[in-house]
Amino acid sequence: MKTRCVSLVVIASTLAFIVSGIACSHAPPTAVRESAASSPSSSAAPKPNIPVSQFLTSVFDPLDEWERTALLQAWKKIPAHENYEIVQDVYGEIAGAYGLALIIADKSLTRSTQFSLIVFIRRPKNKYDLYWIYKNENLSQVALSRASGDIFVNGFREDGSTLSCEIAWSRKDNKWTCISF
Repeated sequence: MKTRCVSLVVIASTLAFIVSGIACSHAPPTAVRESAASSPSSSAAPKPNIPVSQFLTSVFDPLDEWERTALLQAWKKIPAHENYEIVQDVYGEIAGAYGLALIIADKSLTRSTQFSLIVFIRRPKNKYDLYWIYKNENLSQVALSRASGDIFVNGFREDGSTLSCEIAWSRKDNKWTCISF
């Protein structure tokens, strides 16, 4: 009797595993990608290397091909957009929305405040909006990370103080920002 119960449990578990694999293979993708190439850390300054336009055109791997065009359209509205290089990227859900967060560096500036944090937020009708979270700040010791549909910013500011916040929509300020916790 015990052998029969154990066999039934094993069969049921195997069947559940197979069914979940089939269900997951037909589910829409939930891409969560984080690029660590040239990602900033507390021990080394970021090493910008690829222009943002080139990243969006040939490196970035969107869920839908229309996203590439929409992101480029939003990006090219930025004056002197060709001066920016990618430092780190995180793509996926951002506080209930969907988008791309980038730490970028302005290669026309040589001071420590050449870094910026921007987010592209997906909108209806195949469109993305761009928001500056931090602009021209020293983000050389700051990194982006993901956890359960949120993007976090962690590291140290130029004065040595800790930066720990979550990228989210602020109802109070009516804009995308980094909310400290």
